[in-house]
Amino acid sequence: MAKFPAAAFGAFVVSVLGFFTSTPALAKQSQVQEYLLTDLGTLGGSYSAGYGIDDTGRVVGTSYTSKDALLRPFIYVNGNMTDLGTLGGAIGYGYAINNAGMITGFSDTANGSRAFLYSYGNMMELPTLGGSNSEATAINKVGVITGVSATSKDAAQHAFLYAAGGLLDIGTLGGRNSYGYGINNSSQIVGTAADALGTYHAFLYTNGSMKDIGSLGGNYGRANGINDNGQITGISLTATHALHAFLYSAGAMTDMGTLGGGTSEGYGVNSDGQVVGYSLTVSNVSHAFLYLNGQMTDLNALLDPSSPLSSHVTLLEATAINDEQLIVANGVDSRTHEQHVYLLECSHKGKPHKCK
Repeated sequence: MAKFPAAAFGAFVVSVLGFFTSTPALAKQSQVQEYLLTDLGTLGGSYSAGYGIDDTGRVVGTSYTSKDALLRPFIYVNGNMTDLGTLGGAIGYGYAINNAGMITGFSDTANGSRAFLYSYGNMMELPTLGGSNSEATAINKVGVITGVSATSKDAAQHAFLYAAGGLLDIGTLGGRNSYGYGINNSSQIVGTAADALGTYHAFLYTNGSMKDIGSLGGNYGRANGINDNGQITGISLTATHALHAFLYSAGAMTDMGTLGGGTSEGYGVNSDGQVVGYSLTVSNVSHAFLYLNGQMTDLNALLDPSSPLSSHVTLLEATAINDEQLIVANGVDSRTHEQHVYLLECSHKGKPHKCK
């Protein structure tokens, strides 16, 4: 599962103006996988961001159109970025895509923002839990969707499960709000939910029950993604009051650390337990990371030097990774200071190659 804007995700925000004058050289590690970098472009404007990828490499996200007039959901496939349209408003985001090409996200409407399901060229508005707004954040292979919706009279925001035309409120951990961010092919859902004291905890919803999966020692957590093995990634407060990315596996939560700064967050996890996300560096700058075999590595240090973009682009965050180890990341080109979505694929001697 991918990372989302603040409207749904409380996402980390990075200012890109005036700071990418140069990118410090990052030492390469020996015997590591390198990645080719492809700029997926925009819908004609100055900004794009990617959030989801399927196993064939189709990417979804959001982009400005010409003259930055509209912010529209897109799909990128076979070298082309296509505007998916909206439910009538100027703004929309594509968050997730399954292997059948079904896409979820949200769009502005005349009556507020609404979750959508895009399939076979048509965008369908999903129902709400009685309130005026909703967002669909993740979808599994059979089209079961999770997200968040306002309840009746907009009294609260609750995570939901949508399947076969029906919307189920999956509740909270005893408090007012909950938010669903990730789903796997067993329809297990992860997210964050408030307890009776208003404290938010990372949760796992399975077999009709929501449970708190614990923390790294602090009193806050959010789960963002889950794979088919039940491994979960997200962010948690530590006992020393730092916010760190975690990997939850077999009932235990592991602190994945940082790239030298105080904060990190995991956004996506594939079937091999490889995690992507962002971390602050020692310079307090957000960089994309890849976590595998117990080690967090700056993705900027893994870019194939033969890739023409590698000396110009700084990857700020990696939002999704599929089972072929294709990675979606958002970054800034120092020549234009524009943020674009990028696709990373494993390489060997400057050419695409099966990952190590």
